[in-house]
Amino acid sequence: MIDLSIIWKAITSVQNPGPDPVLPSEEPWNPPPGVELPSGTAKIILKSLSIGIVCAGIVACNIYAKNGGFPLAVLAFVLASVIWPRVPYQKLEEANRAYSTAKAAWDSALARWKREAAHDLFIKTTDALKQARNELVDMPNERRRRLAKLEAERESRQRQRYLDRFRINRANIPGIGPTRTAMLASYGIETAYDVNRSKIIRIPGFGNVLTADLIKWRQRHEANFRFNPKEPVDPRDILAIDRDLNNRRQSLIALLQQGPTTLRRLSNEIIAARARLIPILKDSWDNLKLKFRTPEVGRSG
Repeated sequence: MIDLSIIWKAITSVQNPGPDPVLPSEEPWNPPPGVELPSGTAKIILKSLSIGIVCAGIVACNIYAKNGGFPLAVLAFVLASVIWPRVPYQKLEEANRAYSTAKAAWDSALARWKREAAHDLFIKTTDALKQARNELVDMPNERRRRLAKLEAERESRQRQRYLDRFRINRANIPGIGPTRTAMLASYGIETAYDVNRSKIIRIPGFGNVLTADLIKWRQRHEANFRFNPKEPVDPRDILAIDRDLNNRRQSLIALLQQGPTTLRRLSNEIIAARARLIPILKDSWDNLKLKFRTPEVGRSG
């Protein structure tokens, strides 16, 4: 006989790896030492100058509308277009590819973190052990619930046992010979209890007529069934319940007995994974942020 309280005390004494540390993506970001971000000052100046020229052209067009203002506006637009900063298509494509590569590396590192180093891994395992303990404590109630269900199903189970006595291969049903009997058996239909219209109608070679004949055959036998309220629950059904519950009990006990070892191993693995993965996350996040801030990508920060 196991002492569940001792096992549970050993489980709860395992050191928790603690909450997740702050990830690089959750902290204010600064470029790595020695790395200078591309300056967007010149680009901003050129854009501002271009916009200013366009505005000046529009104003000149309005003021000198009758004295050649329109050509001034056109000239302003042309000049603004010339000085507007542009990035060569090839360079833009290279920058976008570099960003996509950096983003994939970050996503991969983050997914690995969640698989190997997240606190949720420890919590979920602990919760599973709690559920196992609660299920084990509730075993006597579960047995009572199942026995009550057997009691409530006495009539339907008597009917099942009665109908199972009538086998199709021994019946004289028109159109149902050895070949069709074998086909029915291959679909799990061997006795009157198994006869079900929705199952039979889907079997090749069984149309509405044959299906109806089988249903009528079952109904004739079912009409002769009489429920015996004095007949107790079948002892075999009780033995099946006890066997199933005992197997489940042994599985739960084994799970709980291994619980302390499982949690210690998981805690150590999480702590080791954090030490191993934090530098990888930091590098991949720095790389992503640098690519994100590259002006050619159109994401200047």
